[in-house]
Amino acid sequence: MTSTPVTEVSADGKRYGRRYSCYTKPKEEWIAVPVPDSGIARETVEAAREQIKDNHRPSSAGHRAWELSGGIGRCAACDRILRSRKRTKTKGGRRYLYFYYRCSGYDKHGFDGCENSRFASATKLERQVWNFVRDIMLNPEELRSDLDRAIELEREGRRGDPEAEAKHWLEKLAEVDEERREFLRLAAKGRITHEELDEELAVLEETRRTAERELKALRWHKERVEQMEHNRDAVLDYYAAVAPERLDSLTSEERHHLYKMLRLKVWVDKSGDLEIEMAGVPVDLDSLGEVSSTTEGTSRDLPSRTPHSEAIGAG
Repeated sequence: MTSTPVTEVSADGKRYGRRYSCYTKPKEEWIAVPVPDSGIARETVEAAREQIKDNHRPSSAGHRAWELSGGIGRCAACDRILRSRKRTKTKGGRRYLYFYYRCSGYDKHGFDGCENSRFASATKLERQVWNFVRDIMLNPEELRSDLDRAIELEREGRRGDPEAEAKHWLEKLAEVDEERREFLRLAAKGRITHEELDEELAVLEETRRTAERELKALRWHKERVEQMEHNRDAVLDYYAAVAPERLDSLTSEERHHLYKMLRLKVWVDKSGDLEIEMAGVPVDLDSLGEVSSTTEGTSRDLPSRTPHSEAIGAG
């Protein structure tokens, strides 16, 4: 930050002050500040950051928390996320605010983006999804069974022995380093040309990248399974142990967080039918009805003098 003196002339005479400006220095000019050792291994910190890097708070557009935002609600036609939308309509001299979910592809590009132009009533869609999740939460044994099955499917998704695979690729990296050193020694002694050295090093570099990519995938898969196990235990230890009244009192933000822990995905098609997936496993929706149509959107009456001040989520 820098500051410069300024002088202003007014009817009351001169006034003196300073004008401040700030800018961000290039990263290479930053000065590192040492911090105390937290006692947590760096690998653990990096793994935790990787797990939460895609986390998002529920959207607060329209002064309401959208429970199915952040990738939970999706379009069945194109798999794009549903975008929060609001509409203001006037009836009988009063204005009403309606809340909807809509395909982001259609919302941005019209029919060129997606054929699903449906406005799904946010209040009714969220209530339908919550009724389904609530029923699951009130049956802890079935919930545990479903989550255990999802974890097992995730484990089986990576064929072979992960530990043996990791050992193989670590050995491959060691071999690459040894071969690279050997080729550099040969080049230093003039036994191979620079062109031959470049060719051999390029092959080794590709092998190294493949090994690192496979090791990263193995680590990601292991961390994903561990996170699923952690979420399962957290859900069963807390949410499934509370009384039905406590479940019904969860805020929209708490429901959104619960859906994230359950890895819930909700697809809405243009007819209003739903498909729900929990922890990567499709679930039976026979108990759910159709999403409300555009004309049935739940609204909140807005005073004419402050059209948006009361725009909080209905229902």
